[in-house]
Amino acid sequence: GGTTYTWSETGAASGADPYTLAGSTFTGTGTFTVGDYFNAGKRLNLNLWLAGAFNGTNMNKDLNTAGLIPTTDPYGISAETTTVPADAVDWVKVVLRDQTTPSTLIDSFAFFVDINGNLLDRDGNIGGKITGVSNATPYYVVVTHRNHFGIMSSSTIDLSVASPSWDYTTAQSQAWQDVGISTNAAMKEVTTGVFGLWEGDATDNGEVAYNGGGNDRSAILGEVGNTTPGNNVLTVYSDNDVNMDSDVIYNGAGSDRAVVLAVVGNTTPGVVYKRHLP
Repeated sequence: GGTTYTWSETGAASGADPYTLAGSTFTGTGTFTVGDYFNAGKRLNLNLWLAGAFNGTNMNKDLNTAGLIPTTDPYGISAETTTVPADAVDWVKVVLRDQTTPSTLIDSFAFFVDINGNLLDRDGNIGGKITGVSNATPYYVVVTHRNHFGIMSSSTIDLSVASPSWDYTTAQSQAWQDVGISTNAAMKEVTTGVFGLWEGDATDNGEVAYNGGGNDRSAILGEVGNTTPGNNVLTVYSDNDVNMDSDVIYNGAGSDRAVVLAVVGNTTPGVVYKRHLP
């Protein structure tokens, strides 16, 4: 009838068919709704580093400072926010995968990651709110970023517990490892004993390559100009900005090309690094 209602959680019911929830602050007959986990959701707490933004202690938020992070996610999920959280580094995509067949995708969500590596909901609260899926079975949880390698939890995560969480940063073993890939582990050791998502995948094809077909160096060069490698494209939100400083640079200080080369090895430019996902 044109009236807007704002629903909020008041607590959990008890009992067994019928379920009840007692209250003491009612002032009259009103409108109520009964919900469950499927609709109300559960906050999933994840910790991760994006190597391109990592500064040795936490992550730079240059894209946010420059006002470049869009209010609609870049992954086609159509997640929106009115205001980008103040400490957000960028959008990330969180994908739930089947516990028996990890290559099977169940659902996808778009959230933010903040400077301290916390997953943020679109409202700025810590923990991404997972809705619309059953919590009866655990899931493998994949985190991807538009120019970093995606990673998957090495074990399933149970969404039925009070505070489901996973910390990818503490050990290489926290991410699923593809034993068929010998060039690189699933995550980069961004500082001693601390791990994050590999940067440099400007083409988002699951590989970081400096030479050869579809390489990331060429993508960066293409944005600044194939015949003008000294040109800089400043203050942009671009997949080619692999160091996430808001600029696309091929030569000189802050070079994104140099980041790609450093990933595969300054003395081994022909090596191709690969994403570890089933």
